[in-house]
Amino acid sequence: MSHSGEYFQTPPRRRIGVLALIREPSGGVLVVNKSYRQDRAPLSWGLVGGSAEAGELPMVAWRREVARETGLYLSPGRLLVVDYVPATETGAEGFNYLYDGGGTIAPDTEIVLPDELLEYAFIAPEALDVHLTAHSARRTRAALAALAAGTTADLVLGHPAHEYRP
Repeated sequence: MSHSGEYFQTPPRRRIGVLALIREPSGGVLVVNKSYRQDRAPLSWGLVGGSAEAGELPMVAWRREVARETGLYLSPGRLLVVDYVPATETGAEGFNYLYDGGGTIAPDTEIVLPDELLEYAFIAPEALDVHLTAHSARRTRAALAALAAGTTADLVLGHPAHEYRP
């Protein structure tokens, strides 16, 4: 799904997002610089992903979005995170499903970006705060921890759900 300004001005009532934790062997996490988030620069980067369409399963949407945003045809691995995002004045309520990218990819793998994405990089986990919003960095770190522990994280805005206080 392409992200136009209108999509964010009149979003669906509840958004189902899908995100990919794609890593290289040295541990770097694939992030993309989003043209439609330049108002947040330098925090305009995020994980590869997008939105599920009505009636579309999250894993099917994940495959579609990863292919569209990278040119890679990967199969999702384990579900690492479910992150609830409450509605705001400018954004819809939603759930983000973050899946493992199914292992690692070689750093020289060709990645083909669509026009809405400006560039990509593999970022070391300790440098996530330099490129990602605080919420996205928390969610990505939770995904890495869940991957290492063999668990799934239940989050609200990137915080453990049982600790979240609005």
